[in-house]
Amino acid sequence: SNIGNGTTTGASVIGMCITTTTPNHTLSQNTIHSLSNTHATQASVVTGIQFTGSTANSVSKNYIHSLSVATNNASAEVNGIRVAGGTTTYANNMVAIGAGINNAVQVNGINEPLGTDNFYHNSVYVGGSPTAGTANSFAFNSTQTVNTRNFRNNIFMNARSNAGATGKNYAVQVGGSVPNPSGLTINYNLYSVTGAGAVFGRFNALDVADISAWKIAVGQDANSISANPQYNDPTNATPDLH
Repeated sequence: SNIGNGTTTGASVIGMCITTTTPNHTLSQNTIHSLSNTHATQASVVTGIQFTGSTANSVSKNYIHSLSVATNNASAEVNGIRVAGGTTTYANNMVAIGAGINNAVQVNGINEPLGTDNFYHNSVYVGGSPTAGTANSFAFNSTQTVNTRNFRNNIFMNARSNAGATGKNYAVQVGGSVPNPSGLTINYNLYSVTGAGAVFGRFNALDVADISAWKIAVGQDANSISANPQYNDPTNATPDLH
């Protein structure tokens, strides 16, 4: 619904919405793009994949790009992939969003508030130049603090650059309150942040300035690096994240 302001499975626009927790699911090699909500003021949510499953799910090789909202509401949200539960391996997915979202609503390449998950070999790019608003953006946004979660060999790039907006643009957030938090394994990732409003990461509700401080804060990620991933053409109308 154009005037919808629902969240999670009630979002106004969803490309694929998997909600059944009884069977295991395999979502592979789907292309989801050009989803939008054009309402000017509602707290609209647009999501590429909203996923919940059972105990051995696979979400892999999906390509998600060009999702947008037109609202100026700071509570609006755009998610490439949003995790709502289950035990799942997310691998080799490509997510490129943010372009065309001119207000600083929350943009999440991958959003993991729930679930027992592995994220391997995913490539994420968040772009765009918001001209107003205060909401933050994340290439990878995990706020899970209890369950087992494993984040390895991913590329998380946030090139979103403020052009009047005042939100912060992060490469990564993970949940936890002390170094080496319970359930977390994170290593061998590539992070990149560029542009106005760029902040490397967020941990324990605090900003982390760079990769060295990040490794100390999370107590892990020893082999990860901060560098330009050299995506082929991330800003094309059909982005190429190879």
